[in-house]
Amino acid sequence: MVTPGQEAGGVTPIPECSPLPAGMTIHLSRVAADDVQIDMSGLTPGETPVVFMYIAAEDLEARLTAYPRDSAGEDGSFVYTMRGISQYLEKAGEMSVRVIHSSGVACAELSFP
Repeated sequence: MVTPGQEAGGVTPIPECSPLPAGMTIHLSRVAADDVQIDMSGLTPGETPVVFMYIAAEDLEARLTAYPRDSAGEDGSFVYTMRGISQYLEKAGEMSVRVIHSSGVACAELSFP
């Protein structure tokens, strides 16, 4: 589920990145016109990270927070697809993703042609 990233009294702050722990990876890819996929490895098996997306363009600023239903697999892998975000992707040249997990905040950037 993707919902606007709002907190009571204002906009959700962008989480600060932390160094990736040894053995952890994060990769973003555009898998369809409307969708971006996050692939991670090295998470604690069974943990459910929170995904935070930030896009800024000249006439747009979007912050979305997702609370995935699925958790990391027994091997520590995690895949999540942010669907239906074309209205943001069309206006932005890049997006930033933060994945909040048990060891910190993993960060990745994705540029669009």
